[in-house]
Amino acid sequence: MNIVTPIPTAFALPTANFNTEAARRDNLLRDTIPAATESEKGAQQQGLGAEADRARTPGQKPAPVTYEKPQAGNTNTGQTDTGQTQANHQDNGTDQSAGRENASDQQQKQQAEERRIAQLKQRDQEVRTHEQAHAAVGGQYASAPQYEYETGPDNKRYVSDGEVGIDVAKAATAQQTIEKMTQVRRAALAPAEPSAQDLKVANEAANQLQQARSDVAKEQAQTPAAALFSEIDSLLSGEPSRRTTEHALDPVQLDRSGYDEAGMQQKMLQIQLTYRNTFTSRDAGFSASA
Repeated sequence: MNIVTPIPTAFALPTANFNTEAARRDNLLRDTIPAATESEKGAQQQGLGAEADRARTPGQKPAPVTYEKPQAGNTNTGQTDTGQTQANHQDNGTDQSAGRENASDQQQKQQAEERRIAQLKQRDQEVRTHEQAHAAVGGQYASAPQYEYETGPDNKRYVSDGEVGIDVAKAATAQQTIEKMTQVRRAALAPAEPSAQDLKVANEAANQLQQARSDVAKEQAQTPAAALFSEIDSLLSGEPSRRTTEHALDPVQLDRSGYDEAGMQQKMLQIQLTYRNTFTSRDAGFSASA
């Protein structure tokens, strides 16, 4: 028995066109590369008559080729860098100079403040010493010192001026006025360097003192001299005074004394005249000196 292997009558023939498939794959690969934009095209590919068009145009002269010199560009770049460096150095120098000027100004300002503070301290001490001298010598006739203040650069208060009130009014009596004005005048001249106002107060106190002394002299002249002058006038006129008459008529005094009355009255008259002349000359001398 023969076994015959059947032969297939249908064959699977490839229907694909290998050339077409290859071209399609090439086209797909080309699409993945983006087309160059106008900005990315070179100078020879932009505008009319690009290199591609000129290549397709027969008989056209090629465009002239321009060669650039990189040395010139490098030189300009170097000059620019040098100028920038110099400008930076100038800026640094300007900043340093400005810094030194600011430091110098700050130092001068500080020195001026220190001098001002020293002046304020000196003035403070002078005013306090001046006014305290007035108050110490013036005593009950002087008020407490009153000061005016000034704030210094260090925000501290310093005495710039002051005053002490002095009472220059007359006292109850002439003798009390003399004592008061003597003390007031001493108080006005107590500081080492009296001011113009101090001298004015001292002058006013001196005038009050002179007037009070004149009043006291008048009082002393009127009190004891009135009776004395009356008795002298009575003796000169030949009319004995009441006191002399009483002594003359007293028998006890006559027995006790045992002296010449006429001689004694003459001696008394001489003594009284001498006293009168002496007292009058002293009074006239005081008036002249005043």
